[in-house]
Formats: sequence, C-alpha cells, structure tokens
Amino acid sequence: APSTVLTFACSNSTKYELTGDEYLTCSPVAVDNTTSYHAYNGTTPTCKFVGDCTDVTTSFSSGSISPSSPFRNDGNYTFSCDSDYRLDGKSRLSCKENNWDASLPECNAVISKCSTDDWGKAYANFTSPYVAGDVVAVYCSSGYTSSGTGTLICSASGWDASATCTQKDSNQCSSIRVTSGSVTCTDSARAATTTYTDGVSCKITCDSDHITVGDTNAIVCGSTGTWNQTDYPSCAALQVPDKRTVSVTMTFATSYCSSASESSKMEAALSVTLEDVQKISCLVNDKCEIEDFTCAKSSDSAFSLSFKLSQTADMTDITILTESAAAIEAALEDLTFSISTSKKKRAIISLRSATFTFAPTTVTPAEQVSTCASNTYLKDNLCVECPEGYYLNSGACSACAIGSYNPSTGATSCTTCDSGLTTLAKGSNAVTQCTTTCTVPQVDNVNTTTLPWVVR
Repeated sequence: APSTVLTFACSNSTKYELTGDEYLTCSPVAVDNTTSYHAYNGTTPTCKFVGDCTDVTTSFSSGSISPSSPFRNDGNYTFSCDSDYRLDGKSRLSCKENNWDASLPECNAVISKCSTDDWGKAYANFTSPYVAGDVVAVYCSSGYTSSGTGTLICSASGWDASATCTQKDSNQCSSIRVTSGSVTCTDSARAATTTYTDGVSCKITCDSDHITVGDTNAIVCGSTGTWNQTDYPSCAALQVPDKRTVSVTMTFATSYCSSASESSKMEAALSVTLEDVQKISCLVNDKCEIEDFTCAKSSDSAFSLSFKLSQTADMTDITILTESAAAIEAALEDLTFSISTSKKKRAIISLRSATFTFAPTTVTPAEQVSTCASNTYLKDNLCVECPEGYYLNSGACSACAIGSYNPSTGATSCTTCDSGLTTLAKGSNAVTQCTTTCTVPQVDNVNTTTLPWVVR
C-alpha cells in the first residue's frame, strides 16, 4: 500500500550484518503528467555473514588453542594438550564460513601404567604415550617370538595382559604380526599352520578399508629360521579424499552468455534442468553440488559453459560423480535450458515476456579428480596413508631402509637409528628395533655376515 514502510533486520545479528537500506518506503513514481505507479525506493538489503566459528574453548578441555577466541573466518588455529595428555586428531584447524574444517581434536589422559619400559624383547606397533582404549600389536626382536595373544589393550589399570617374547628355536622364523589385517600360513603339504618352521609359506590379507603395500609375494620360512624377505608387506589405511570433482563442458551453436546477467540466467537454468527435469541422481540425493560455473561466447554464433560436480557425501563411494556425469552425457538429445526474459513498455505498466530455449550440441565430462592430504597418495580415487615402517616416497609407500625406522602412520620420512645402531630388516617401525651388530668372519675369512650383538 502507498506509504508502507518496510523495516529489514538479520535474524542473527551476531553472525550477520545488514548490507543495504534498512528501510524501504512505498512511494509514487511518475511516468508522465497523467500516469504514475508506486514502487519501493532504495535497494533491497542482504544479510552478509560476518560471524565466527563456534567457540570451542570450553569443550576442548585439558588443552589450549592459539590464537584464542573469538575464532574468525579464514583463521588458522593450533590445538595443544596439557602435560600428561595426548592430542588425538588434527592439531591445526581452520575456520571457514561459520564451520571448522575438521572435527575437534581431543586431549586424552596418558595412562602411566601402560608403559613398555619392562617389555624386554617385545615392542609395540606404535610408540608411547598410551591412553585408555589403545590397542597395540606386540612384536618381538629378532631371535624371539611372541607367546601371547599378539595384541594388548590399555585401560586405567594398565595393560590387560603381559607382552611376552620367548627365544625361538633355531629353525623357527620370527612371528608375523599385522595391524589391520591377517596372516594365513600353509606348510609344505599345503595344510594350514600357525607354526613358522622350514617351508611354511605365509600371505598377508588386509582389512577391506586397507590395501597391501610392500612386496606382496608369499613369505617363506627357510631352514635357518629366517624369512626369505627382508621387508614384510603391511596394511595401509584407505581414506576419503579432501575433495572429489568431475568437470563437464557443454557447447551451443547459438549466441548467448555475452554478459554477466546472461551467464547468471544460464547457471540457474542449468541447475533446474539437471536437478528438476533430468533428475541427475547425485544432485537429487544431495550427494553433490554444482560449482565453478562459467559461461562465455566463443564466437558470434556459439557459446560454451562448464561446471564441476563436487561430491558432498558418501565419499567412500567413488562412482557417484562418474555415474551422474555419464547420465548428463547420455541425456544430450533431451537436454534443453529455458530462460525467460521480460521487456518493459512504458515503464512497468506493461510487460512483454519471452522464453529462449537452448540445446547443447556436445556434452563432454572430464576424468574424475580427487585431492588427497599432502601426506597421502591417490590410488583408485581413494587416499592411501602409509603404515608404520613405511613412508611416502614419490607417490607410493616405501619401506624404511635398514638403519632407520618409523613408528607412525602417514609419515613422509623415516628416523635414522642413533650412531652405532642399525636395524636388521627393512620396514622397521620402532626405535627398539635399532640394535648393535658386529661383523663375524666366515671360514674363508673373505665373506662376512651381520649378526645381532648380545650382551652376556
């Protein structure tokens, strides 16, 4: 109604700021001496986000965040734990558009009773400190074999069992422990066995969310009580990528997208056609979204557009985007984009509208692209995190060389043993595998072999 005043405000004034006119008044606008109409003066305002990420200072207990709150958009924050606590999760998070870019880490109390100081010849698959709920695999030094369950669980009262390694028989190979996988062994008669003696052949099988890295051939125990390989295969965790996209390009044999306004209308028409008309599955099921849309004239009689389907859910499913992109390509003959325009006659008293329909001449999807964290590598559109004893090397997991070890997953290098110490095999995953060796002459006094040094 004439003289009506509209007042605008953002629903969350602490997170959003009003941009534009706060008040709009319905006022008369003269067309000529005899004709007029009413319209709201000014520009319709918008609400611009200017807030911060959720304040997690109190929920992140037993630790500190630097810099401290308030947590601003595009800011990077480091999380650290108090003494006698272990940080589990990412230590560095970013604030992006009112959301943290990863789950909040936790500070868990270190259980001092869960120690490996008295383990003797045994060592764990990852180093201390340990917290309640940790499950470790028990390994034994060369010449010893595990006589326990192979895994220990840490609780407030300490380990649930003892880590026990006993000296193996001279013709028995050392036990093989695999994290996130299993070992299957057969003897020379191809009968299943759990005793690592001469002629026994073993294969390592990884869990479904891991893959085998290293030498995947069967490991065979020799008559001297040594395995025929100096590095054993291990199981590397498969992780979802940080981002997964498929680019799609369309060309048209007509002129359009010569302005920002036309490009905006074409983007809206694309979204309606793909989601509401063609029912492209990943868009309909909210498992992807359209991003990086561009549209431009390529000549006086042609234009092209491109966009990306970006996966937003079920990242373990590597077929979501490729199937949807293939569906768009298959629908070429049925694809049409309708754009309505309006032309004014005598201001806004009379409107003439027209609808333009565009049909692409080509639809070309590109290869799927997945982006992994810097300490992982891409394989079959999933990201591989190298296990303990391995490190990331030129897009693959390589076993730590003799004389070095790595106790953590996702490493990009191995740690060299202290001076005078070395390891007896590749792929060592604990500092306790660094040992002193001596060179013993053979009978012919020419060839030598390296044996572990034992204090008597």
